[in-house]
Amino acid sequence: MRRTLIYLSIIFLFTSCFQEDDFPSPTQEGANTFGCYINGEQFKTKGNVTVRAASAYLTNTGNLKYISIGGDRAHDETPQSVNLSVYYDNLMAGEREFDLKRSYNGDVTEDGSIVYYKLDSAWASYKIAGTYEFYSNTDYTGKLHISRFDPDNMIISGIFYFDAINSEGEVVKITDGRFDFTYSSLID
Repeated sequence: MRRTLIYLSIIFLFTSCFQEDDFPSPTQEGANTFGCYINGEQFKTKGNVTVRAASAYLTNTGNLKYISIGGDRAHDETPQSVNLSVYYDNLMAGEREFDLKRSYNGDVTEDGSIVYYKLDSAWASYKIAGTYEFYSNTDYTGKLHISRFDPDNMIISGIFYFDAINSEGEVVKITDGRFDFTYSSLID
């Protein structure tokens, strides 16, 4: 019995050394979590009531149907944010996958406004202290898999990864991303 306890203690200590410190699991319950790895380093949001640490919202105002999912670390020594954006025509409950790439359309609508993104397209960004902005595009892409979109309970969950580039040609790799939110809805 004593040996068994010693072995279990060793196994517990060994595995706890390798556990990620509060890194969010890929859940689907509206837990309001967001995390990923940025060039191999863990990025998870830190809650703060005055600044959006992690959130998701839907906008549906006329021609604009938009989902924004993101996490911020605004109070770090070097503030950072990771954002995912989806322009959609008809997002149904369930699962959906999007290629993350910036898709400019440039069409002019009947009322004279310019459509900058194609419907059913998505893109991602990573920003550092508001000065370095990295964006996905047709050459530096990724995937956003919405594993649960539940309008009745206002839950959106999923996983993502992407590569993004800044104006100086530097590339960032975002991997093992996950989010699970009860979202806000901005509907006209």
